[in-house]
Amino acid sequence: MEPTWHPVQLREVFVKSLSLRRTEIFEATEGPLSVAINTSTQVVSDVEARSTVDVTVAFPQSDEPEVEISASGVGVFVCPPGYAHIREFVESQGGYFVYTFLRVVISNATVQAGIPPIVLPLVQIPAPQSQNPEEPNM
Repeated sequence: MEPTWHPVQLREVFVKSLSLRRTEIFEATEGPLSVAINTSTQVVSDVEARSTVDVTVAFPQSDEPEVEISASGVGVFVCPPGYAHIREFVESQGGYFVYTFLRVVISNATVQAGIPPIVLPLVQIPAPQSQNPEEPNM
């Protein structure tokens, strides 16, 4: 049986910007992590849409964090001509793809900076709601 692919596919994902600032003496080994996430969607054409995710991290969460990270990533999604739901798909799912990518980039950046890795929390993706009231949700 031939696999069936979703009409919207991720064509490209990239880091738009990344900055890491740390204090001269890094002493924190535990504490709360402050994470702010903003997403936006841009429909480029009837066959392409982009999801942008901006993440700001402070560790530990305080007025004077020892590490501050800002990252922005973009996912480029494409679909065949005539598919009418690219905006809805990218608005509901695109940010998850890009956030997962940035999560790894941020963790690697902290290791390269010589500090313990900062691993962002997973984002919970809600189960899709059934369009048929007689079908159970998965």
